[in-house]
Amino acid sequence: MHRRLFVKTLSAACGIGCTSASAEESLDFSAPLIRAPLDPTRWDAFRAELNLWRDETRQRLHYDDSLYRRADFAWAPSSYACCMIMLWDQAFFDLATGKYRVAEWLTHGRREFGGYDSVVFWHAYPRIGLDDRNQFDFYRQAPGGLPGLRAVAREFRQQGVGWEFGVK
Repeated sequence: MHRRLFVKTLSAACGIGCTSASAEESLDFSAPLIRAPLDPTRWDAFRAELNLWRDETRQRLHYDDSLYRRADFAWAPSSYACCMIMLWDQAFFDLATGKYRVAEWLTHGRREFGGYDSVVFWHAYPRIGLDDRNQFDFYRQAPGGLPGLRAVAREFRQQGVGWEFGVK
């Protein structure tokens, strides 16, 4: 199943986006979820009101979107399926061989939901704070150290997962 179809199907199954404000209700921009009207004739007015609310909120917060416009972050909007991989997850790291299972991990993801766009190496949680090590120490102490993690990142990129300098 393609991942966008998977997300759409999951959203429908979980009831996400299934309820909306009625035509008689006014929009509640203080609610955690701003519900669109059910009546399609109100959608244009809803979009206009939503855009006005967004613009006013950005001004009030002194919002700056410069990070989103940086060339080295241009890949982020197209990364729909990002996985935070625990480096010592036994589905990802084989304790017996001391090797990362990049190919197997990617094959499983492709089979289950269409695959990953990017990955994050989750290294310290839940152990960080129990001793003097910081996040960088955990990366250095990962199996293979920094050279091993670079090789894993290279393997992901060779399989089309992850980005470097904004180029997939």
